[in-house]
Amino acid sequence: MRALAALAVLVHHVELYKFKQGIPSLIELKELNYFIRHLGINGVFVFFTLSGFLITYLLLEELQTSGNISIRNFYMRRVLRIWPLYYLIIMIGFFLLPFLLQSFPAFFESQHFYNERIRHLVYGNNLILHLTFLTNVAFGGFNHVAGASQSWSVCVEEQFYLIWPWIVLLARKYLVQVLILIILIMGFLHLPQKPIHWVVQNNYLDTFLKYFNIDYMAIGGILAYFYKYHFSSVVRVLRLPLFRLFIMAASVYFLCFDGFDIFRAFFFALLILTLIELGFSVKWLNSLGKISYGIYMFHPFAMYISFAAIHNLGFKQVYINQILAYVFVCGITWALSMASYTWIELPMLRLKSRFTQVHSGTI
Repeated sequence: MRALAALAVLVHHVELYKFKQGIPSLIELKELNYFIRHLGINGVFVFFTLSGFLITYLLLEELQTSGNISIRNFYMRRVLRIWPLYYLIIMIGFFLLPFLLQSFPAFFESQHFYNERIRHLVYGNNLILHLTFLTNVAFGGFNHVAGASQSWSVCVEEQFYLIWPWIVLLARKYLVQVLILIILIMGFLHLPQKPIHWVVQNNYLDTFLKYFNIDYMAIGGILAYFYKYHFSSVVRVLRLPLFRLFIMAASVYFLCFDGFDIFRAFFFALLILTLIELGFSVKWLNSLGKISYGIYMFHPFAMYISFAAIHNLGFKQVYINQILAYVFVCGITWALSMASYTWIELPMLRLKSRFTQVHSGTI
């Protein structure tokens, strides 16, 4: 699931990059416009729902095993898993890409989409917000940072991690009710009429609420609760062929057509449980899943390098450039992700095991 979600974001960004660069893109096809435009955010929503499910389940396991949740160990696991690669990407966006553009202007001169962002990059408070995991707040006052704007979803995850163990620990007896309340509150705050404006108008607050999709995590958390404490009943429903078909069809629908976010998250969560029950496993997707964090974080940097290289190769045939785009972007992204997993993430995962009571793999 992590691999599919990361690849969905990559395809969306490649097609968006091509569109912004004036290169023929699938976004321009009427039949695929909605699907491609929303493929990236749907991939992120799968990440959010999956995080809510996995983290809640692991916290409930720890609570049952030890009678408590070690908040310190939880935070240490999250720091070791997220921070090293996150800060590397922030450095790439704020320092490496401007350096590359300044040092090799001829090579990158054709990349006006990212070059515009790089040349108008603001540091100061913008950098501080990125360094403090508030990229989703920075969007309220600053332009997106080339090569690092995808970090907004990691910041939402970190904000989720900050409060979630406390919610599970303190509301253990009423967890489902609390999670439903969170969903209702976020649904109210996300209304088109902007009810928060009844109290205060602030671009940073608006942007924070727009991107703070904790309701997706809450839906994943509810499914985790029922999967753990009502396993037999959940599995009995998941094994019904018609129910499985309905879940698959609904998930495809939400990938291709507009709909309520709550329903979208609910069906994504049910799809996760269905695939677990089916024992769905594809070897190459499992391999990509291990490096999915790197795929998600490195692919914008890979796009900047790839499209510049393809332009400099000077091929006139559109279809050749289209093929090369995915070959270059996927190849560079895979290489960077493998290097990151081997030399950055894996050592941190080994260190993370010292703070682990319930096995969580590469989560």
